[in-house]
Amino acid sequence: MATCKLVLDTRHIDKKGEHNLAVEVNWGKNKCFLNITKMSKELYNDVLIKKSTNKDYTKFRNDCQKRVNRAEEIVNEMQTFDRQLLKDRFFNKGQPETAEESITVISLFNRYIEERSHLALGTIQKMRNSRNAFTTDNKELSIAEINKQFLEKFQRTKLKNGNSNNYVAGIFRDLRTVINYFSNNGKIPTDYKYPFGGDGLKICNTFPKKQVLDAVELQTFLNYSDFENKGEEYARDIWEILYLCNGINFADLFRLRWDQKKGDHFVFYRKKTENTRKNHKKEIVVPMSDRLQLLLDKVGNTASPFVLGKLVDDYKDQYFANKIHKYRGKINKNLVIISKKLNLPIEMNLSKARDCYATTLNRNDTPINIISEMLGHSNSTVTQHYLASMDLETTFKTNSVLLHGGN
Repeated sequence: MATCKLVLDTRHIDKKGEHNLAVEVNWGKNKCFLNITKMSKELYNDVLIKKSTNKDYTKFRNDCQKRVNRAEEIVNEMQTFDRQLLKDRFFNKGQPETAEESITVISLFNRYIEERSHLALGTIQKMRNSRNAFTTDNKELSIAEINKQFLEKFQRTKLKNGNSNNYVAGIFRDLRTVINYFSNNGKIPTDYKYPFGGDGLKICNTFPKKQVLDAVELQTFLNYSDFENKGEEYARDIWEILYLCNGINFADLFRLRWDQKKGDHFVFYRKKTENTRKNHKKEIVVPMSDRLQLLLDKVGNTASPFVLGKLVDDYKDQYFANKIHKYRGKINKNLVIISKKLNLPIEMNLSKARDCYATTLNRNDTPINIISEMLGHSNSTVTQHYLASMDLETTFKTNSVLLHGGN
């Protein structure tokens, strides 16, 4: 639970020998100082410690308490810690007015996050990252400055700095989402020139080739047993469970429940699609193989309603996010260690289980519509892009005939 208190922030001192008087907000491991005014240690001691009865000082203390109360109201309304949003609301910034120039990009992103209460934590963090990417160098960047020329320059700069096309495209899509939302709500002036589509910038979707393990390398990884500790063994077992469970994401396994087991199979929905698909949500059906049963007997916790036993009923989104972040980091670290021991061409991580699952089905000529169904994709077109983006192996295999003159 977040706490707020009035403090003299003595970390910095100005030429007059004064420090910042601030409301200190503590939210878990996060800390934020909301500066109110400048004050010397002597004055702070007289006004706020000894509590001088001077009328002006009494009024000042009351005003400070109102600031603390204001901070408490704000943090109590926030679902997750967001330093920029906290500061904007505390100092009454970021509230769009009627003039286009007054509508800042920061305020639009912040309001979008606030108003779209159904957003998943991962989506909220992604939107914040996109907001920060646009405003790192200019906190007061206004919507009026966002045009095709600005976006093209932004893209060139990001690519020059080593960012990928997919990264830039993702940021642009987030910005487009926010602009569309407030345009439809009438919060952006109608004479604002829309920067996307038509004569504007067209967002380029790319599907970069991914490298995956070949069949022999995959079997080497799955058969590995020379573990140095329990952490390595647990990491490899969890990876294999993901692989055998239709290549599901770690988040889906982490929250998988025993009561979702229906006889000889599990039935559940992907967490990723809970808030993104309104219709046609697809069930994931995972058949129970003998190997999968052995692994679940080994790492599962039957004393818990959750298969891995890492969650409790009625958990909050932030609790889930913190837990999964902690375990994912530990497991991936051990998977990298195993990868190096086996001299694998790529470093294994939890997300590679999905790639390897889809690749194995594809290698064995499984029809695209079946692969799509097993992965829980919305349609086979998504699956085609997914397989195309990962199938670097086929690219090399195709060109290998050139070395033999086509024979």
